[in-house]
Amino acid sequence: MAKVNFLDKIVKVAKINKKNIFICPGNHDLDRSVVSKSLIKYLDEEIDDNDKLNDLFKKNNTDLINSHRPLENYRNFVNAYFKECTTSSLDYVEEMYSTHVRKTDSGKIGFVCLNTAWRSVGIKDDNNLLYPISKVDEALDRIISCDIKIVLHHHPLKDLRPWNLWKIEDLLHKRFDFMLSGHIHKNNLSLDLTPNDGVIKLGSSANLSFGADSQIGYTLIHLDYSENNFSVDFRMYDIKNEVFYSLDSRKYTIPTNDVFAKQNELRKNIRRRFLEELDDSKSLFVENNSKEKRKDLLQLSTNPVLKEKSISEVLNDDTSHPDYLWDNFFKFDQDYIAFGKDKCGKTIMLKKIELELLKDFSVYNKIPFYIDLKYWSNSINDFNFFKELSKYYFTNTNAATKLFYEKDFVLLIDNFHLEDNKTKDTLEKIVSENDNVRVIICSISSSLNSLDAARFDGRDLKKLYFHRLRKIHIKELTKRNYSFTEEKESQVVEKINSIFKKLSIPFNYWTVSIFLWVFNKDANNKLHNDVDLINLYVEKLLEKEQLTVSASSFTFNNYKKLLAHFAYFLLKENHNNSYYAKYSDIIEFIQRYLDKNPRLRIDPRDIFNYLDSKSLLRKKDPDYYSFRLNGVFEYFVAYYMTFDEVFLNEAIEDENFYLSFSNEFELFAGFKRDNVEFLNKIYVKTKKHFSYLNQEYNLMSTSIDTILISKIVEADKLGKLIEKYSKKFQDGLTEIQQDEIEEQINKEMKLDENHSEVKIKKINSLNESSNSLEESLTILGKVFRNIDDINDSDLVYEIFDYIIDNACLWSFKLLDEFGEMDISEIIKTDSKGEAQGLLKLISNVIPTLVQVRLYDMLGHINLEGIILERLDKSKSDSKNNQFKLFIYTFLLLDINYLQHKNIVEDMISLIKIPIIKYSFLLKLNYYLSFKNNLSNNDKKELKNNIQSQYLKFNNKTDVGEIQKGMANKSKINKE
Repeated sequence: MAKVNFLDKIVKVAKINKKNIFICPGNHDLDRSVVSKSLIKYLDEEIDDNDKLNDLFKKNNTDLINSHRPLENYRNFVNAYFKECTTSSLDYVEEMYSTHVRKTDSGKIGFVCLNTAWRSVGIKDDNNLLYPISKVDEALDRIISCDIKIVLHHHPLKDLRPWNLWKIEDLLHKRFDFMLSGHIHKNNLSLDLTPNDGVIKLGSSANLSFGADSQIGYTLIHLDYSENNFSVDFRMYDIKNEVFYSLDSRKYTIPTNDVFAKQNELRKNIRRRFLEELDDSKSLFVENNSKEKRKDLLQLSTNPVLKEKSISEVLNDDTSHPDYLWDNFFKFDQDYIAFGKDKCGKTIMLKKIELELLKDFSVYNKIPFYIDLKYWSNSINDFNFFKELSKYYFTNTNAATKLFYEKDFVLLIDNFHLEDNKTKDTLEKIVSENDNVRVIICSISSSLNSLDAARFDGRDLKKLYFHRLRKIHIKELTKRNYSFTEEKESQVVEKINSIFKKLSIPFNYWTVSIFLWVFNKDANNKLHNDVDLINLYVEKLLEKEQLTVSASSFTFNNYKKLLAHFAYFLLKENHNNSYYAKYSDIIEFIQRYLDKNPRLRIDPRDIFNYLDSKSLLRKKDPDYYSFRLNGVFEYFVAYYMTFDEVFLNEAIEDENFYLSFSNEFELFAGFKRDNVEFLNKIYVKTKKHFSYLNQEYNLMSTSIDTILISKIVEADKLGKLIEKYSKKFQDGLTEIQQDEIEEQINKEMKLDENHSEVKIKKINSLNESSNSLEESLTILGKVFRNIDDINDSDLVYEIFDYIIDNACLWSFKLLDEFGEMDISEIIKTDSKGEAQGLLKLISNVIPTLVQVRLYDMLGHINLEGIILERLDKSKSDSKNNQFKLFIYTFLLLDINYLQHKNIVEDMISLIKIPIIKYSFLLKLNYYLSFKNNLSNNDKKELKNNIQSQYLKFNNKTDVGEIQKGMANKSKINKE
């Protein structure tokens, strides 16, 4: 069919000899049904250098024979085609290449068609293809006498593995005159022709493709060696009008051997710079391995989250603000300045752009030059642009100057906010002298910078702003960094999300990579609570391993104790300065601390510099410093409490500031997990706070279920709404959809999760409001959860029951203050707001609200046994423990859904109170919509349980109608 309908017609229309058609295999020529997955696994895991790859082709063993089977049909076709049109020795076809020699007026031309599709089997193909050097050598030997050598390969060389790519690239650039490729269906033809890369390279459009970003067309190349030039004509196809049209013909001079040599030298220098930068990039992420075994930035990083509006602008604007597309940077039609907070990923972004431009220089033809103003602002030497450029690309100053004015450059300028006007002036002058330069600048966010830095060298800069990494980015970073199971992966993402929000840790590459390191260190789940994780986080911040290896006189424990006292010093003596202290006062404080122990012989400035170098400190002009992150400040305040019982008791007894130390009390409990005295103090404090509520709702004379029924009178209104959500979200939400919902909720709440600076402790007096009661009970719950090393069973159960009972009573207080939720408002939400509506219901319907709050307090594996025991006890009197059955069931499911999922079906038959039934459905719908690690069987079970619960509501419900409705919805979603 291909011969009759395509090749024969080309021969006829173009009036050419069919022997002059050369065919190169591509990924669509493979029969993937016969691909050996075990062989591909072997190639991917065992073949890691060119010698091993060449060895594989030395013997015609079974594995090698099997590796050629997917292209067997293609080879039979090619062999038959050339056997039919020529019987000479000018054509040779084998598994990995074919060669064709043709005589012309300009001399003999040799064509080599490489089989780059050999490893292209649809399994991790990108940057993972392989081609043996030995086969290139064999093919070259067959065309060695040719005057002009042309190589055809379907895939761009960058799809090869790096170690394979570099050898193949050197060989092809050195021995061939033209390289012709396809595969990438680009729609930007300016990228397709590269006559300045040591060899002439062309990439053509697809002949048959209907992808949205593809172009259909073909390329005509006319070589004229008598005039020493060649022209290229692009013919594109207008799908709508079914007609081909021509683009402007382009004519180029065929480079001389001297020009080829210089181009190849530049290419090698660019590759050398790429390899050095790639190796250096390994230090930008936190990893367990030694630097030699670490992954590089291109392997680890995701694209940054950038928008055209700042965080504050987005929060105060009702319109949608999509992420800025990463690919836009590679159109080179604008200059940029990107604003972001310290450690948000600015350097990673610039380095990622640099590496991609270096790696794919033959594609983009842009030379990057990274300049860090922080380095030059601290340097005693003046910045000499061309001297630094020459060192960057391993040449002399004159050659660097010539290179800059002849080639297209992209200047990547980091830390633009620093006061280094001399270097900035030098850069602006350099840029003004060359129109072929684009600039991409990164700067710290500030209103002053945003106003002043919108222009550079008189040119407008497009302003972009860094935003927080979302769950989908954290999950991708987790995949790229470590090999966790899918269940562990989901746990890691949720735990990072939880801890970062609690401790005001910013969601950026630096913080996420540290926590991923922590979770990998805890691969066997040996850590018992969040405080264990945070301890490891602090260890990594202070580089405990580095201090140990270097045998520093000031140990990790010395630094930790010092920082605890420093946190107290800021809290008590620098409250009026928002917990910032002058540099001189900090040095004086450190010296006073050191003087108390004569063994600590170290300069206080060395300690300060070490802390500053590890990014623990934040500077505020003119010369004030504090902790960089509020969560780290609170950690060390809590750690100080372990040394100073007087201060601890003051914090507990202070009615105005007790609630402000919530995080510190939780952390202290994690440090002192056997401190029963502390637990009792918090318990007594909470009981005193809740005494009025306990008098108002006396559980000795009534029950929680009775009060609930008296408070909730309009539960039936939820039925239709929950049914609507069940049908809408039965197939779950994608991770992108979940992130969008969370972002929208943050927007509605005006919540800036990037705000990580130290927060002032404010008066928050204990009172009888529902808000104050909730905060107080949360402190007890989290302290109780973390103090898990006590031998007093009666006390443990007493406090656990107290927390459960009073969480329910708190919800009744909430109803007294605000009344029932107006369901009609949520019913009005449009389709875009339905997922948010589901979350709003969960956070407003009393049983689900209480359960969610309790999970925040008690949701930990160390309480699993207690919850199970209380669940069994409540089941024995299920009629009078409906609310608690619901709470215990979903506490267990939230802690470990897969382990406890079987209890759902048992519970459904026990629940009788309508509001509890609806709450059951709400939570099940939540799991169906938002739990991404559920298998298809788990989802099927969930759907069945939802259906069963509906039937319990109304025994008139038709099972067939429910199944029909869910099936129809599923069909619509698939379509």
